[in-house]
Amino acid sequence: MEDGVRKELETLKMMMKNWRRGFLTWAEPNADNDYILKEFHEEISDQVLPYITRLMSLEYLNQAEAAEFMDFCYQQVEGLKRDIEGM
Repeated sequence: MEDGVRKELETLKMMMKNWRRGFLTWAEPNADNDYILKEFHEEISDQVLPYITRLMSLEYLNQAEAAEFMDFCYQQVEGLKRDIEGM
């Protein structure tokens, strides 16, 4: 993987963490917050996945690298779920 692509993925990871913190501010203790998790998941699927798919089609990422990155993104949703449960 090229350095430029590696830096781009690091920036996207930082963005995922920022989104996670942002979505956490939507949560209310003792409330049904499932819509927040759904919204976060949809943002990743609608915004990030097509970009990663394009990087893969241009051969900047291989299948394993793309899968690893997307796993990281969707793990942020699971982390948000734990954050909300811990409120």
